[in-house]
Amino acid sequence: MLPQVVWGMVRQIELRGMFMNGFARDPALKRGQTITGRWERNSYKIVRLLGKGGSGFVYLAESEYGDLRAMKVSSDLAGITHEHRMLLFINRSGVRNRTGVVPRIYELDDFQSGQAVYHYIITDYCEGVNIGRYRRTIPAGDVEGIGKQVAVFLACLHESGVIFGDLKPGNIIYDFGTQTVHIVDYGSVRIKGQSFNQYTPVYDRASWRSGSRKADEQYDIFSLGMLMTVLALGKTGVDHKNGLPSVICRISKKLRHLPLKKVILKALNQEYTDCREMVEELTEIIKITQKHGRGTGRSGGNRENSVFVSLAGAVSLISGILGIVYYYQ
Repeated sequence: MLPQVVWGMVRQIELRGMFMNGFARDPALKRGQTITGRWERNSYKIVRLLGKGGSGFVYLAESEYGDLRAMKVSSDLAGITHEHRMLLFINRSGVRNRTGVVPRIYELDDFQSGQAVYHYIITDYCEGVNIGRYRRTIPAGDVEGIGKQVAVFLACLHESGVIFGDLKPGNIIYDFGTQTVHIVDYGSVRIKGQSFNQYTPVYDRASWRSGSRKADEQYDIFSLGMLMTVLALGKTGVDHKNGLPSVICRISKKLRHLPLKKVILKALNQEYTDCREMVEELTEIIKITQKHGRGTGRSGGNRENSVFVSLAGAVSLISGILGIVYYYQ
């Protein structure tokens, strides 16, 4: 469980945040600009903007030693301090070592730009595709792999006494080559039993009238089920205003991968006792998928390509034979 002293610090930050403006101002950092922290005095050169949201702006930055890092900049002291402390706790609790999906946290510092003070955290830069910007549906094999890695991460997180909360495609970096997942943005993480004040309606069970915003394991399980739904079928038609039955009906009609469909429906209905149970089912499904050669979208593409190559080869062979016959006539 989360140590009492850490809980006390986190709670103080949250109470403090109730009286602060949580809106993140745009720091408008430019490529090549160097930022030096006022306290640690470490310098980082801005490479480019990676993404932005309500809680801050994330930049790719280069350290003085040439290492690429992710720099999250925010004017919201309470929010970014909370995320820093949660990342520190998750790193030290062993979740990072056990899952491999959590970025290492390096420092918390700030800098002044004009009259404004901006706070920032430095973490590992995770290479891959931000799933939130990926505009195509993802093959079932990849959805299974992503789902399993996220479920393992959530299981470890829950065993440490905290709940992730705002789980969504935009918080996931996926490398299609290595098929590895990285989870980014830990501002929503809460201690079990607390309430979430940061959420995205599509992945929030309360918005679907399927439970409260209390931080418990079922909250994350529901979010993961909705996340896998969006990855497999796309976001079109997934609207909390239409109610959960409409999404379940769409899954039943559109998703042809029966084992994956079963897992997603169980997650949305919050039928799993915990994430470990979900991990076990996904592990078995992946074994079956690999055994039958379905694999990821790349395998499917290879099958199509192999058929095409076979047909092309046959045409070439027939053309060659006809050419030989013609030559000897």
